[in-house]
Amino acid sequence: MWPSKFAYEGLLSAYADIGDKDSLLRTLDEAYAVLPSIDDKTASREISHILLLDLYTRLMCSSAYTDATCSEIATKLLTTDYFPLEFAIDTVKVLLAKGRPAAALEIFKIIHKYQKQNDHLSAFPVYAAAGGLVSHFFVYIYYTI
Repeated sequence: MWPSKFAYEGLLSAYADIGDKDSLLRTLDEAYAVLPSIDDKTASREISHILLLDLYTRLMCSSAYTDATCSEIATKLLTTDYFPLEFAIDTVKVLLAKGRPAAALEIFKIIHKYQKQNDHLSAFPVYAAAGGLVSHFFVYIYYTI
């Protein structure tokens, strides 16, 4: 049924997988405008932050440009009291392992606003090495902490 949360999620996922950032952002803005007005008592009408992190990862990994970021999605991640820290940490790991340092850094900055403990940092070098990244990501982390 259109419009619905599940229809938007499928469409957004497809745009992310093919790397169509413009269509994804246009559809995401539409979903944010339309979904709250739907009278559906059985399901949440909000786009989840876990989906936003997943879309971000898919979009960045489908881009040919390894230093690509998407501040439009990152900004939406800052608009809530609830933030899925574990999923976000895993997002950084995936982005590092896929050789996407700028995108990983953008999500790391968001994590750093919510998380004051740094236990998760010890795993990042392994994932960065898998992604063939040099030390510039870790230099930033050192100065951020």
